[in-house]
Amino acid sequence: VSDEQAAYVYSLDGAAVSSPSLIGLADGSHTFSVSATDLAGNNSGTLTYAWTVDTIPPVVTLSGLPNAQSNVNSPALGVTANDASAIIYTYTLDGAPVSSPVLASLIDGGHSFSVTATDGAGNFTTQTYSWTVDTIAPSVTLSGVPNSFSNVPSVNVGAATANVETAVTYTYTLDGNVVADGNLIGLAEGNHTFEITTTDAAGNATVSSFSWVVDVTSPALALTSIMPRRVTGSPDASFTGAVSDVNPENDVYAFVDGAWQTAAGGVLALTGLGEGMHHAYFFTYDRAGNISNYETYDWFVGNTQYYTTGSAQGDLSGAVDLTSEGIRVLSTGTIGSWLVDMSGTHGYASS
Repeated sequence: VSDEQAAYVYSLDGAAVSSPSLIGLADGSHTFSVSATDLAGNNSGTLTYAWTVDTIPPVVTLSGLPNAQSNVNSPALGVTANDASAIIYTYTLDGAPVSSPVLASLIDGGHSFSVTATDGAGNFTTQTYSWTVDTIAPSVTLSGVPNSFSNVPSVNVGAATANVETAVTYTYTLDGNVVADGNLIGLAEGNHTFEITTTDAAGNATVSSFSWVVDVTSPALALTSIMPRRVTGSPDASFTGAVSDVNPENDVYAFVDGAWQTAAGGVLALTGLGEGMHHAYFFTYDRAGNISNYETYDWFVGNTQYYTTGSAQGDLSGAVDLTSEGIRVLSTGTIGSWLVDMSGTHGYASS
């Protein structure tokens, strides 16, 4: 009003007030009015202004937050605010402005996301969230793993992890069934598969597994073919061993006259044996390391007549049957000597 002598009348929200200086207004809508009358009684008319007082900052809610340790490197965060007025959002990631709460291709490591929500009255709220991105699965080393064939019905498998900064959890299965740990006792014979899943705090998992066969039954060995007989004139010999086992090695091993021999496929052929006694011990083992029974065979090699002498040999006639062992009695007597044929199965005779 340009008239300095004018009188002013004020009202706020329809109630008279003494001054246009308004203090302690409550939040909400307000209307202020003023009119002026000069000394001549001229009235300016009433001027009115309406506005809204808002002193409460918006409440901001973040959603879609990754875990404190997360293996998601492109999280899509959500931001909402409970304010009736229009909200302006500004975002930062690790201190740098970003255009959206939808984040992509974050590198492994610590991150901090902030959002500031500003309402129409200028009130603002900032929310910050920090977390760690970890997309690398644990590196796991197993210990106590049995051989692919084992004759031990118990194993104790351990797991050691590397490249992890937080605690890991382990889950175990044996043949598809959950078990408490890697200490496996009283396993049945047969095939088994053990699996350990190692999971870090970010949810990265490494699956380690192995399969093996438990076999605690010893193989059975039998000599199915033996040449020569107990007494022979031939310097050659051959033996065939048959192995009964679910996991055989197929080879038979022999200790012949103090030296080791391998009977590949169960067949052992010997040549050029010298005259005299010979001793052979046979055994095998299966792929689990179980050792079979032992089979032994002794025989005599001689290419000349063999005499025993003495004054009281006794009459051998009818006393013992030696022909089944390749020995042929050529002469007998109560005193003197007896003579046997040592040149072959039945191939040499002497008078």
